[in-house]
Amino acid sequence: MKYPILAMAVVAASLAANAAQDTTVEDVALTIWTEARGESFESRRFVASVIWNRAKGDTTQLSAVCRAPKQFSAWNKGRPVAIRRNAKDEAIWRECLAFGKAMARGEFEPCTDATHFCTNNPQWSKTMNLVKRIGKMKFYV
Repeated sequence: MKYPILAMAVVAASLAANAAQDTTVEDVALTIWTEARGESFESRRFVASVIWNRAKGDTTQLSAVCRAPKQFSAWNKGRPVAIRRNAKDEAIWRECLAFGKAMARGEFEPCTDATHFCTNNPQWSKTMNLVKRIGKMKFYV
């Protein structure tokens, strides 16, 4: 009789872990999507790298990094919405999900050591080193 209860506990734990991973994937994808969907693939990869670098590669911290107050404009007014309008947008959304999945599995390799980015010139950017400019986006460490 102990084994069915143990099996149910293992299944419940597995479902909880999958749900947490799904949330992480979506949080990362939504962050990349809302911050860089109109930019190049390289820009989106750099945004993913910023998230990864801020989490220091700790997959359990990815959602917290994305949702941290006043860090990613995508989350400043609550949960962002992934709006998909056409085939190009759908392809970009799938790309953002792929970044999220790789990160949640710990299989993401950052392309930069940047920890910040912007499209304007906020005060904090004056105290950091510019790593790369891609389109409208500037990445800093």
